[in-house]
Amino acid sequence: MEREPGERRYRSRRRGGNGGEGDYTSRRILLGLIVFALLLLLILVVVLVFNAADSGVSDKGEQANEPTPEAASSAAVRVSGTQGLEYSGGYGIVESGLETVDGRLGADPVDYEVVFESETLNFDAISAVFQKDGTDGTLKVEIIVDGEVVESEETAAENGVVAVAYSPEADLFPG
Repeated sequence: MEREPGERRYRSRRRGGNGGEGDYTSRRILLGLIVFALLLLLILVVVLVFNAADSGVSDKGEQANEPTPEAASSAAVRVSGTQGLEYSGGYGIVESGLETVDGRLGADPVDYEVVFESETLNFDAISAVFQKDGTDGTLKVEIIVDGEVVESEETAAENGVVAVAYSPEADLFPG
C-alpha cells in the first residue's frame, strides 16, 4: 500500500505508549517512586503520631498513666486478592524500616511475618504499603496480630495502592 505525498499514516497505539521497553521501564520507575513516596509519607504520619502520643503529660508535669495493651506474641502482614495479580510493596516495623517484596498472588493469601523491635508489640508500629500491578483484580492487605485482623484495606483501582498501619499505643487513623 503506497502513500500519497503529504498523506499521513496512522498506527494504532497500545495503551501505555508504543509498547516499547522504554515505556515499560519508565512506568515501573514512576510506580516505584510513587510507592516510595507513599511509604515515606506513611512513616512520617506514624512518627508524628508517636511523638504526640509520647508527649502525654498530666497537669502535674508527670507522665500520664494510660493502660498498657496486653503484649502481643506474633504479627503478620497478609496480602490476598485476585489470583495471578502481581504486586509490590513494603511492610514491617516503622522504626527499623520496611522490607520490600514483589509477588504474584496464588490461590492462598501470602503472610509476611513481622519481627518486633521491642520484646513485645507494645512499643512498635506496623505499617504496610502495597501496589497492584495492572488494571484487573483486587488487592487486599491486612495486619494480623495474635491471629486477629486488626487493620484491613483493599483496592480494585488500576495500579491501586493500599496502605495500612497499626500500633496498640495509638489510633493511627482517627476517624
